[in-house]
Amino acid sequence: MTKPRVFVGSSLEGLAIAEIVAGHIAADFEPSLWTKGLFLPGTYPLDALENALHDSMFGIIVGTADDALTKKGVTAPTIRDNLVFELGLFFGALGRRRAILLVPRGATLTLPSDLDGLTLARYQSQTGPPTTKPWLDALQSATVDVTTVLHKELARHEASEEQRRARLLQDRRRQAVLRLHRAVTQLRDLFIELPTRTLSALGNKVRFDEVKNEASARVRQMRQDWQEDAELLEVVVQLDALVRATCSAIENIPYPAVHLSQGEAKQVVDRLVERGLAGGGIGGAFVEVAEQISREAERKADEFAQMYKSWWDRHSGELRRRANELQDALMGALVA
Repeated sequence: MTKPRVFVGSSLEGLAIAEIVAGHIAADFEPSLWTKGLFLPGTYPLDALENALHDSMFGIIVGTADDALTKKGVTAPTIRDNLVFELGLFFGALGRRRAILLVPRGATLTLPSDLDGLTLARYQSQTGPPTTKPWLDALQSATVDVTTVLHKELARHEASEEQRRARLLQDRRRQAVLRLHRAVTQLRDLFIELPTRTLSALGNKVRFDEVKNEASARVRQMRQDWQEDAELLEVVVQLDALVRATCSAIENIPYPAVHLSQGEAKQVVDRLVERGLAGGGIGGAFVEVAEQISREAERKADEFAQMYKSWWDRHSGELRRRANELQDALMGALVA
């Protein structure tokens, strides 16, 4: 697991203290000391700091009383201006809870009035170089407090992020539910337009089969488009069942053979010849044949209507059942 990165800044004079602080927090965090590859040749310091802001979750500014400031006739020790500037950058980018100023205890540091009332992290200055045991103990005590603050803020941040992710996930789920509800409508609309398209192929079996194949291919393509939403909502089984029922219904649409069979055609011709030879006149025979054809057309239309009714009766119940199962699953996913 990647440790949260912490930028550690200081003056050159305070670098030894900053290095010790960085070492103390390294067990739980990834310290990024300002001297380690930050201010490279050919780069601007402000650009480097902005990169550090982008890469860091926290910032620790180690202040040391390196300068003196005379204000209204009173001279007091203070930290370097650039450290105050860096602290302000981290305040603005990360928030004041995630930027910590660590300063000597007891030192009268002159800070901007905007920082009045800010609780600072403090360490007890010691005599001798910072690498001696008194210094190490003092900084260890100070960084325990700093680490406690970092952990507390990290927990708060992670809780906030978890809430944000939960809201985003819930929004994604709502959008997925809406899209899959529309999917059911799209499949329904497909059956509304399909009869018109199949009837346009009346008398052409090859084109009729092409229309059915195109409709099935369209359903399969839509199924692929819905894959991510179905997985997110865990309704893949219900969606696949509806798609299978839809494709099965499409593939079983019966072909309307509108022409007369050879036997029926022969009967019509025989009757025509018989009437003509009997002296009834060819014109009268044609009238009777026309009436016969009209009756045959009505009979064929009734046959086709019954054929399509039987087809729909076989498939409509399964389609409705699978659509209802998917919609029920979507409602369950929405309230989960």
